[in-house]
Amino acid sequence: MKIIKEKKVFLKPSEQLYLYEYMYQFDLFKKLIESKRLPKCMLFSGSKGIGKATFTYHLINYFLSINEKYKYSIENKQIDPNNPSFGLINSNVHPNFYNLDSDNYENEIKIDQVRNLLKFLKNTTYNNNLKLVLIDNIENLNKNSSNALLKCLEEKNDNTYFFLIHDDSKKILRTIKSRSIEFRFYLNNKEKYNIFIKLAKQYFDNNDYEEIFNNFYFESPGNLIKYMLSFDFNKFDFSLNSTDAIFSLIEKYLKEDNLEILKLLTIFVDKFYNQLYLSKSNKINILNYNRSKILKLINETKLYNLDKKNTFVGISEIIQTDAR
Repeated sequence: MKIIKEKKVFLKPSEQLYLYEYMYQFDLFKKLIESKRLPKCMLFSGSKGIGKATFTYHLINYFLSINEKYKYSIENKQIDPNNPSFGLINSNVHPNFYNLDSDNYENEIKIDQVRNLLKFLKNTTYNNNLKLVLIDNIENLNKNSSNALLKCLEEKNDNTYFFLIHDDSKKILRTIKSRSIEFRFYLNNKEKYNIFIKLAKQYFDNNDYEEIFNNFYFESPGNLIKYMLSFDFNKFDFSLNSTDAIFSLIEKYLKEDNLEILKLLTIFVDKFYNQLYLSKSNKINILNYNRSKILKLINETKLYNLDKKNTFVGISEIIQTDAR
C-alpha cells in the first residue's frame, strides 16, 4: 500500500466545511434554539479528535449565518465559505463571537484571557444577534482563570451562550461542570471509519485506507489524520507485528527526531501490552508496571532533553524481555 501525500496541512476545526457525523445532535440543537430552550452553558465532553470542536463551529456558523445570503446548509450540514461569518469566525473578529483556546497560549488558559472575555460580554450584540463564546481545551484553565470564568457564567447575559469543549481524559472543576449542561460525544467503530475515510479523501489521493484504519481503529479520526499528515506513512510497513513496529519506530525516531513518531510509538506500545495481557495474564502486574514505565519515558523524552539513545535502548530491552 502506498499513500500519495499532497502538500496539505491539517485544517483547524473552524475551517472544516463538512460535518460527517453527529447529524442527530445537530438537529437537536437546532430545535433547542428555535424553541428558545438552548442551555446558557453547554459542556461538550469526549476524547480528543472525535469532532467536538468541528461540530461546535458548525453549530455556531449556523446560528450566526441565519440571516446571511450564503447561510449554513442544514440539509447538507455544510458551511458555505462565502458566508461572511465563516471568514470573521476564522479571523476571530466576529462581533458576536469570542474564541478562547489554550492552544495559542502555551497549553494554559490564563486569567488575563478570561478578563478579555469579560470585556466582550459587556459589549452590545451586533444586529441583536446571539452572542456566542467558545472555550476549547477547558481542562487547561488554571485555578485563577477557572474562578474568573465562574463569575462570567454566573452573570446574567441575555442572548449569550457558552460552548465549553472538554477532553474527558482530563479533569475540570466540579463547579464549572455543575453550571453547565453536559453533552457527551462518542463514536462507535463504524462511525469512526466513516469519518476517517471521508477525511482521508480530503487530504490524500486514491488509496486503500482500510489497512491503516484496521491498525489504528482505537484512535480518533482526527488524531489519525494528523499522524498521516505529519509522519511519512509511505515508509512504514503495516505488516509488522507490534514488537517489530516498536523497534522500527525507535530506529526511525533516533534518526529523524520527529515527535509525531513518538505519538505513533505510544500507540504501538499500548497495542503490544494489550495483546500481552491476553496471552500472559499470570504476569499482568509486571506487564502493567513495564508499560507505565515505557510510556513515562516516552513522555519525558518529549518534555526534557534526555539521552535519547540510552533511553530507547532501555525501552527496547524491556520490550524484548516482555515479548519472550
